[in-house]
Amino acid sequence: MACERYLNAINELVDGTLGPLRRAELELHLEACEDCAALLGDLREIQRATDALEDLQPPSRVWTQIAQQLHQEGRVAESPRGFMRRPSNTLIGLAAALILAVGASLLMLVPRRDAAAPPPTNASTAPVPEPAGLS
Repeated sequence: MACERYLNAINELVDGTLGPLRRAELELHLEACEDCAALLGDLREIQRATDALEDLQPPSRVWTQIAQQLHQEGRVAESPRGFMRRPSNTLIGLAAALILAVGASLLMLVPRRDAAAPPPTNASTAPVPEPAGLS
């Protein structure tokens, strides 16, 4: 039987997630413990065998059946499909607020022309006002 203290470390070593300090400690232990070394060998062999298997994708109906079973058992309140079919009023309100905020921001960024102000004129073509009291 492998040592309880090193079981997680052996699994992490096989997964490639064991840090360097714990790895060094485990390697020292593996040199002295035949059971742990045998477990490591078995886990590496299992990993090689599973890596050689092809990926299988179950039909979509399988996921639907699993979701229905979870719903019947009370493990989930609502299926994800139900959420996407009928958006809540909260989501609609948030979307409308986002559109208004973006629209208002864009209006603030666009420069405006003031209709009451006359267009700028060239100083050389502008009429010269007559001084008061000279006529």
